[in-house]
Amino acid sequence: MKIVMTISIVLVLTSCTTARHPKGQELCDPDQDLQSQVTKGDEGVADSLPELKHAEEQPYTTKEFELQSADRQHFRVLVLNVFPISLPGHGFALAYLKDHHGKIVDWKSRWLGTYQGMLDFRLLDVNHDGIEEFCFVCKPFEQPDQLLSAYRVRNGRFEAVIAEDRVPFDATFQNTIVDPNIAIEPQLTGHYGWESYKMYEVPVKIINRGNAAVTLRDTQLWKVDEDAEFYCHFKALDKETLQPGEAVETTVTIMLTPQINDQKFKFKLKTFKY
Repeated sequence: MKIVMTISIVLVLTSCTTARHPKGQELCDPDQDLQSQVTKGDEGVADSLPELKHAEEQPYTTKEFELQSADRQHFRVLVLNVFPISLPGHGFALAYLKDHHGKIVDWKSRWLGTYQGMLDFRLLDVNHDGIEEFCFVCKPFEQPDQLLSAYRVRNGRFEAVIAEDRVPFDATFQNTIVDPNIAIEPQLTGHYGWESYKMYEVPVKIINRGNAAVTLRDTQLWKVDEDAEFYCHFKALDKETLQPGEAVETTVTIMLTPQINDQKFKFKLKTFKY
């Protein structure tokens, strides 16, 4: 089934003459207040902050252009296209939908392994209704472009025209004890409904439960489950030594691939010296 779907998608892009790069303004540097705009955006837009922070830490290009909605209203799309920082690695793009007042009302993102090709975006009338959709595409090496996802604008939101390949999963959180009196405690509890290919931030507290001072110099946090996720990033610790009972806080940014056993993931960390 997957082979048939892939072939049909390739045929759409190679036979359709309306697929095009959107014309718009190339921005060397987007609005410096973009994080603030995202925070003040419509419901759900702030969920993109982990990915926006990641994008702004990497080399990227931006482009803003017009996109017409299904009911012929005018919107703008701001795309941050992030270059892979290693080969092999992952390309990443983040798209924000703005209304006619310039307010951010929705967002979509896409990740793609460089072994598949380079990530790009197009405007394409996928459902043949006379209005172009915003599409993420893969540019394989020496092969036709492949459609990854497509979104029309309806009721002021991105609406998927083809099924998205994100997988829902249940995330839980577990404390760990290391070294042997250091407790690593995620500050999230209970069950969270997360999705693959989406970034999440987890606040973490590291506590000295022992009776003597411990050094954190050259200490790095790391994931326990080596197979579950392909991206895990930690803010540097701002303390080198913890006195008895003392704690330090940090934030862990994590994203998982769809290959999650039983669609369940237990978040827990360990430490190592480098």
